[in-house]
Amino acid sequence: MISFPLDIAEPEVDSEALESLYNLSVAAPTGGMYPVGANGLWHGGVHLSLGETPPVYACTSGRIVAARLDPDPERATCEYGHTNFLLTKHTWPPGAAPGSEEATPYFVVYAHLLPTALEGPAQTPANVPWLSTEPHLRVTDGSGLRLREEPDGSGLGEGASARVVPGQRLVPLSVPVSAGGTQWQEVRPLGSLDYSFVPTGYADLDKTEETEPPVTEAAVDTLRQGNVAALDVPVEPGTMLWSGGEFGLEFDWADAFEDMMDEAIANARELMGSDVPHPEPIERAPTVHWEVFSGEKIFGLGEEEVSSGNASSNGTSSNGASSNGDGSSDGESGNGEAASDGQPALPPWTAVEDSASDLVCDPKESEASALIDQKREEAPDLPDPDAYLSKSLDEKKTVHFLETGKTLRTYAVKHVSEWGIKDVESVLEKSPRHSKEEHLDPFEALQWWGEAEDAGVELPDSRKVWHYHPVTVLKALAATHPWFYLENDGEPQPVRTNEEVWAHAGGDGQNVYVEGIDETWKLGYTQTYPPTGTRGLAHNPDESPNLYEMLMAEEADGIPRDAFSEFERRVWASLSYIEGTLAAINTFDSAYLSVGPLQKTAGAKDPFDETNTYKGELFGAIDCLLNPSEYDGEAVLSDSERETFEDALRRHIGDKLSFADGEFQSGVPKAHPKIGDTVLSAPGQKERFRNELKWPYRFAKAYKDPEFREPMLRLGFKRLDTVMSQEISFTVTVDGTDHEITVELDDLFSRDLSQALLLGWHINYPAPVWEPENSEWFRTAPDPEDDIQKSSVVQKLSEWEITSAEDLRLTRDQELRLVVLLLRARMDSPMTDPAGRAGKILRYAPNDLVEEIVETMGFTRGETESQMDFIERGFKAELYEEEDNGDVKTSAWAGWNEGERPEDPNQDAILTDLWEESRSA
Repeated sequence: MISFPLDIAEPEVDSEALESLYNLSVAAPTGGMYPVGANGLWHGGVHLSLGETPPVYACTSGRIVAARLDPDPERATCEYGHTNFLLTKHTWPPGAAPGSEEATPYFVVYAHLLPTALEGPAQTPANVPWLSTEPHLRVTDGSGLRLREEPDGSGLGEGASARVVPGQRLVPLSVPVSAGGTQWQEVRPLGSLDYSFVPTGYADLDKTEETEPPVTEAAVDTLRQGNVAALDVPVEPGTMLWSGGEFGLEFDWADAFEDMMDEAIANARELMGSDVPHPEPIERAPTVHWEVFSGEKIFGLGEEEVSSGNASSNGTSSNGASSNGDGSSDGESGNGEAASDGQPALPPWTAVEDSASDLVCDPKESEASALIDQKREEAPDLPDPDAYLSKSLDEKKTVHFLETGKTLRTYAVKHVSEWGIKDVESVLEKSPRHSKEEHLDPFEALQWWGEAEDAGVELPDSRKVWHYHPVTVLKALAATHPWFYLENDGEPQPVRTNEEVWAHAGGDGQNVYVEGIDETWKLGYTQTYPPTGTRGLAHNPDESPNLYEMLMAEEADGIPRDAFSEFERRVWASLSYIEGTLAAINTFDSAYLSVGPLQKTAGAKDPFDETNTYKGELFGAIDCLLNPSEYDGEAVLSDSERETFEDALRRHIGDKLSFADGEFQSGVPKAHPKIGDTVLSAPGQKERFRNELKWPYRFAKAYKDPEFREPMLRLGFKRLDTVMSQEISFTVTVDGTDHEITVELDDLFSRDLSQALLLGWHINYPAPVWEPENSEWFRTAPDPEDDIQKSSVVQKLSEWEITSAEDLRLTRDQELRLVVLLLRARMDSPMTDPAGRAGKILRYAPNDLVEEIVETMGFTRGETESQMDFIERGFKAELYEEEDNGDVKTSAWAGWNEGERPEDPNQDAILTDLWEESRSA
């Protein structure tokens, strides 16, 4: 999870909000822009100005490792402003265990923080609980907990509608109290995504454990004395770290910048699209310095890298993408959208190294000038670049920064840290704007690197480190999110692949959560597929919203209500428990990946060719919506609707996933996925859709977006009409005479329950339903040796002396017999769990109709036998599957929820055609 360092207007970290933050970073009145300040020195971060003493928040999960929070305003103020800072340490990539081989540390600096008294309970500022010298609590319950309004467990606590997740740290706000045999304590979670409001409430202490105090008394004493303290305090995104202070010049010669600032602010207003306040020119103002640095190349810098220096000036990014001159590249959209194989693109960095260690941005000592010249050629409307990195005091410099800010977002610059200058005097001697006499003391007052090292803080070996625009880093973090974790003994265990899930999972039924930008939800739970032993994730069919809830609600966003009739709506809703919920995913069976309310699959293994897989409905549906002409079918979407759908697809899935070999099979479009030039048709190739958790996440999230879901469902709902309107021809023999009959399937099966059973069968195993005249259940007479005398459709029609299409007006009793035939025929097919699936559809039929179905199977209800016992006996006697040892594996009784289904409000009796006709008769 990530958050903004300041409480800007947009609460969500999305492309629009990131753009606002970029603009804020070039509009600060105090001249601190990236990567070179108005004073001609390298500047490794940005200045953000947003009101007086703004709260400053941690941007991502990490640890506070060092701070100087001098409470004495006189000591903590130099001629440039406040000297307090706070340093956090993090690991890249997100979720990597600190200290592991794959983890690379990086640091975030929050500087020019407010000098304020360390006061309040336990010497802690009231709203900065991380500084507490008292123990915190940690949530240990594997399900998390909800905060309560009262210390007796009643009511939801203020703002606590969101569950407090396992492992979350809680700050005690009161002494524990006992109520109802349980200890309760008022707490506040440490870290919040809502900057203006942190939920509070009473926590059940049985679900928590006490932790060590975040900070020692000795560390607080060090801070109180104005010295740098080594710390080790975990923080979460949104944790309030401190309050912003001030920075800026108070010299007489500041007036020389007034005209320049007028023009600079005008440019900032144009960039931001709204008014930017115009403070006095470069006078001291509320400011937070925000900076990211690392000892090694990270955030994608160095991957397929074009080397720094002259080689970098060709405009090629460090991840191999061609730069477009606006901070984006051909490999990404420039706003955090996905690229490559669908993985959101990392920034296209341009690497610059300064060979000197004096902090002065000297064109003779770096390739920066050549790089700017290259950018100048790409964007000829920019001001003369000679004014940019020269040693002169050209007043156009700051204006140039505002206009080239977008270009500079993706510069990664290696230079000595401005906080670690060993010889300040020599830097001032080389600086064109500073004199040793005037600026030595404030420069030295801002240094902290050496003191932090002496205190034991583990910093990079060299003070010459890589710097990155912090907003671009936030974008990179957003691009690599979400991260996934498995609940493991109450602790979140980061995982990225299905292999890692099962390396930590104790077995089936363990939840895997996804945590992304402003989102935390359960992706699925661990599940093994018994027939093959494959392992992956499954979804919970009881989670909302399911297909029934979406279809039977009066209004539902992203549901194409005009795509079906009332009859069709009921048929589809009855498949709710055999299909999916809104964001359902399944990666544990042979289909690799199934997603969405209609469980579109990636395509199962071909049992007749171990080197191949079947084409998938998931990819065929998307391809058919985008390219209907290639499927010889009528376009489902208009041109504008298709554009909207494609935008949603690319937004969630990426722009490199395409499709190949699309065609209609058994009435539905199917295709293979394609990434780049590679068609993924082999089992090993499709295995990535199971193993890489990003794929089920992306598709599940896409289905949450109405702009993606509505077209997919619109196409999916056509399946019922496609199946039932297919024309079939067969021969019926009556009194020795053959009669050729040609009808549509719904002429035989016209009632809702019949069509629901056929539709569910076709979705799971389509061949017997798509070509019924070639299937035994439709045309073959039963084997006299069968224990249960089964029949075929053709045999029943012969018994009823149906000799023409005109005679096909089946009575209610005749179709009821065909329903029993369907139930029996499904049991003989290779479909998955035919008995359980049948019971789940029958949940939506009236109990009395279900009883009649059992009677039609040939069972007789005893005089003292209850209806539930009778139905159970019939289901368990005929609609069941056995294990190899003879135990019942599954049955229609289990699928019918063992008679408890009427208690479920989502299981109203909606399959009533056969029953309504019976009652009217």
